[in-house]
Parts: sequence; C-alpha cells; structure tokens
Amino acid sequence: MADATEQTQGATIRTRNFLLLNCADFILTVAFVQSGLGVEGNPLLAGLPLYALGAAKISLAFLVVRLFGGKMGIMRALNIGMGIVVLWNLFWFTALLRY
Repeated sequence: MADATEQTQGATIRTRNFLLLNCADFILTVAFVQSGLGVEGNPLLAGLPLYALGAAKISLAFLVVRLFGGKMGIMRALNIGMGIVVLWNLFWFTALLRY
C-alpha cells in the first residue's frame, strides 16, 4: 500500500512541477516580448496576442498533464525538458538585461 501512495505523491509532484514550469515559461516569454528583447519561439504561437498565448500555453500544459500525468517516465522527461527551456530563458533574459 505504501508503494501506491508514494507513486501517487510522486505523480502529483511531477504534474505540479510541470505546470509551474509552464507558468514560469509564460512569464518569461511575456517579459521578453514586452521588453522588446525577444519573441515567442514557437512559430504556431508566435502570432498570438499575449493573453491568447498565455491561455494556449497553460491549456496545452493541462492537456499534457491530463494525457500523460500518470506516466512517470514521460512526465520526468517533460519536466526535464521544460526545466531546460526555463533555464535557457532565464540565462538569456539576465544576460540581455546586463547589456
């Protein structure tokens, strides 16, 4: 029984982290776009206004969690990928702010 509880808690933590990383990605994207330092990198979302971009990013994140939230390996890979995206954005945002 303890195994099932630990797996459920792990899945909850992974899905929460994925959603938080997506929110952080959106916040950094808004900061880049509004400051004129950058644009949205996804060509499918690049033409959207910021409010629609946010709705699309968060909705898609919830859809991914709904589809893959219980799959430990996939959620781990998605978290690593989103973590890299957020770190990349943070790196460039702080680097560009210095100049």
